[in-house]
Formats: sequence, structure tokens, C-alpha cells
Amino acid sequence: MVNIYLATSLKSPRRQNGVVGYILEAEGHEDHTLTQFGRVINVTKNQSLLLDLIHALNRINTSTEVTIWSDNAYIQSTVENGWLKQWSENGWKTQKDKYAANYEQWKK
Repeated sequence: MVNIYLATSLKSPRRQNGVVGYILEAEGHEDHTLTQFGRVINVTKNQSLLLDLIHALNRINTSTEVTIWSDNAYIQSTVENGWLKQWSENGWKTQKDKYAANYEQWKK
């Protein structure tokens, strides 16, 4: 079981510079915690968190259950409402036949 906690200094949807970070917490036989922070340039709040999530997921080198903790409604609703699965099955396009926002990051 792995918990990923996401955070960003970006507050608005416009492109800006800021700091993102995650805590990756592996539970099990030996508990491990990894904290990583970095700067992002010219990205939106949602993009910054998606890039952070990608980086955290790439650190996991085994098949395991992952729980993502974030106060970001965009990430939560995309996963909880099944949009991610729908987009993936539809070539990353929405029901309106337009590419989903940030589909490049969601693909990763």
C-alpha cells in the first residue's frame, strides 16, 4: 500500500511559476517515506499537480495499491467520476469529441 500526498504553491488556474511537492509513503513490511519538492515554470495549478503525481508514480517500482491524497477537485473528480477511463478508451477525447484538458499528462 502506497499513499501519495500532493501539494502546490500555485493558487489560480492561470499559467505561473511555483513549487510542487509530494510525500510518498509506503506501508508494509518496511515503512518508507520519500519527500520531493521542485520548481515548476509556466504551468497551471492542475498541470503542476499532475506532473507531481506522474513523478511520484514513477518512483513506485512494484505493483501495489495506491491512494492519492489531494485537495484538488480536478484530479479527484477525473478519477472518481470515471472520466480517466472514458478518455483512455476514447483516444483521450471527451464526449464532445475534443481532447481532454491535460490529456498528455493523464496519458502518462
